[in-house]
Amino acid sequence: MSLTNQERINSYSQILQALVVGSPKQAWYESQLFYETSIISEQVLNLDDVKLLKQNPASNLTIARNNALVIPSVLSDLSQFPNAIRLTPVPGTNGMVYAALSVYGDFNSTRLKLWIQPQMVPQLSGLPSNGYAIRLFNGNPNSGGTEITTTQGTSGTGINKSVGWIPIASAGILIVAEDFVSNISDPYWCGFRYIGRTLGSTVRKQYFNNVNFIQINNINDISQVQIWTSVSENAIFDQFVFDYTSFNILDGNSFEKYDNYNNIIYNKFYKSLVVYLSEFKSGYVLIGE
Repeated sequence: MSLTNQERINSYSQILQALVVGSPKQAWYESQLFYETSIISEQVLNLDDVKLLKQNPASNLTIARNNALVIPSVLSDLSQFPNAIRLTPVPGTNGMVYAALSVYGDFNSTRLKLWIQPQMVPQLSGLPSNGYAIRLFNGNPNSGGTEITTTQGTSGTGINKSVGWIPIASAGILIVAEDFVSNISDPYWCGFRYIGRTLGSTVRKQYFNNVNFIQINNINDISQVQIWTSVSENAIFDQFVFDYTSFNILDGNSFEKYDNYNNIIYNKFYKSLVVYLSEFKSGYVLIGE
């Protein structure tokens, strides 16, 4: 015979709540084994970038969009309707499971993971940053799709309450309840993704000392650069970030940008970046690829 519902509940409770594995008849403190799992390096987030994200909570969508402009190397804004992601149905699931693929219908394409969950970025009050919440639509929201609210499909009350759909944000997966499948035939969703460094990122570090310009070589088309500077050696470091996608590096053009403090020059032939600082500074550069 198969596992009973209570046996499954007991086992899941041990694993999810206490990170232990034992007999379903045992309490968590009686279990003998520590629960371990494998995690892909691209799913392990960089602590400094997560801290930067948490410094930018968002109680509403407008604030979230503004935050994406402030920290473009960490936060990707896909909340606008033209940027909505069409979710691909997973074969054999009868419309109950969908995946956020970079190319609709192509499971060999990149799955878009690491969507921001509101609880990941608490506000000062302790409330989640609902401005980062995933929004689900049946049909393309840019051409009349209907929004599916979080409470639609919900049944029961209290401890018996069950929802109609669940976004597994970190994995880019949508789960739909069987009795709610008929309400979602062509799902799209909008939201924000973490695009900062991960354990799988390649990062170079380059120091500089008491200079008023920095030259960074061997920049490729997907590089992101963070420059940490201080006027004095013991000062707290300030940070400014350059994400080359915002400079249209892929069009093959050189560019020059001036932001009132720093002059930035990129040379497309030599793949080098020169940053002229407003004063002599020391610090280091992180080049992530």
